[in-house]
Amino acid sequence: MLWLLLACETVDKDTDDTGDTAAGTGEYVVEWSTEPAPPEAGGITTIEAQVLGPDGLPVRDLISFHGAFLHTFLIPKDLSAFGHAHQEDDEEVSGEDLDAATFHVHAEFPVGGAYLVDFDFARGNDYLSFVDSAEVVGEPMQGDAPVENDATSVDGEGLTASIAWSAAPIAGVEAVWTLHLLDDGGADVTDIVQWGGADAHVEMVDFAGTSFYHTHAYFPGMADSPPGHDMPHVYPGPDIEFHYVFPAAGRYRMWIQFARESVEEEFTLPFDVLVG
Repeated sequence: MLWLLLACETVDKDTDDTGDTAAGTGEYVVEWSTEPAPPEAGGITTIEAQVLGPDGLPVRDLISFHGAFLHTFLIPKDLSAFGHAHQEDDEEVSGEDLDAATFHVHAEFPVGGAYLVDFDFARGNDYLSFVDSAEVVGEPMQGDAPVENDATSVDGEGLTASIAWSAAPIAGVEAVWTLHLLDDGGADVTDIVQWGGADAHVEMVDFAGTSFYHTHAYFPGMADSPPGHDMPHVYPGPDIEFHYVFPAAGRYRMWIQFARESVEEEFTLPFDVLVG
């Protein structure tokens, strides 16, 4: 995926659902496996992932960005859940890990069925992304298809979050929207702190469950910001602004992630967007 603002270049894959990939294909690929195999719903799964370059060899000069060398996203095809994990959540990345371009992530697949699996990484001046799929066994099983949700506000976790668009989003045109945050007493939230190297992250998946997109809270000069560059803290709240160019028309689900100084855990809020 290559977009206007800090997006990732999607790497086409030639894989089956195990994550095994032919090396030396001329593209970046991620070879990965799970323990247990296949993954089981509701349990902790260990993912071992190795990043290979166009020459089929381990990429030994990966750049840490947004607090991690490899970001792993796990999304069921019915879009009912969202996971975002890194090796750094549980243990430091060693020099040996970097030399082998191999990382270990502990994550949970909450429901059984098909998943979109995305790995984000960076090298040189390039943000890169490798999209794959996985089949998870066990109960509960996910739904047959995503359930549309056109709500523009979400209540819970001690706050009310609402989104407003400057104009109806159209494919190929920069869309601008704002997230507005109130606490459970109706007061403005003003203690937003950076999480994962940004004021906020937005991850998006089309309703076909085949394409993954990732951007961040907007700041001037964002399009020219290279991997590893510190993003400025612009939005203490209650508003966070986002800019993005959606590549195609259709319905997307997006998850907005951010953190508050007064709350230990980060927030992950789902919204749907219909792009014309």
